[in-house]
Amino acid sequence: TITISGTPSASGTFNYSIPLTGGCGTVNATGTITVTPDMTASVASSTPTLCINTAISPDITHTTTGATGISNDGVDGANGLPTGVSATWSGNTITISGTPSASGTFNYSIPLTGGCGTVNATGTITVNALPTTSVITGTGTPACNESGVTYSVDLTAGSKYVWTVP
Repeated sequence: TITISGTPSASGTFNYSIPLTGGCGTVNATGTITVTPDMTASVASSTPTLCINTAISPDITHTTTGATGISNDGVDGANGLPTGVSATWSGNTITISGTPSASGTFNYSIPLTGGCGTVNATGTITVNALPTTSVITGTGTPACNESGVTYSVDLTAGSKYVWTVP
């Protein structure tokens, strides 16, 4: 019995030939060992901050190697993504797209499947709630994510309400 053991430190195809000793003639035990590389996932193409009910644009992508898919492919809100957003895998690329319908900070972790090792594509999406006003009449609403802008609203009887978005 010939036993080949160890932990490979490189991926690839390795052909071996082990000469046998003793007995008559020349005989070799031969074979092939194929070592598959561990899966990998790149960092996110972006870490967007956007308003609730606003589509992610451009889509977030992660490049993968060694995987054949992801967990919960195409499932809305899975793997820590906000509701309204999903991840799909095709051609070694994870694409995250959609329109978040919940606000908050979402630290997602998408498990790769089908290859060697345990790897997750990770990133963060920050979804801001729309600003609200209380007891304001007239027109004017600050746009989401604007800062350093002063707004004024004409109220009744010629008075004005002025505020600045920090």
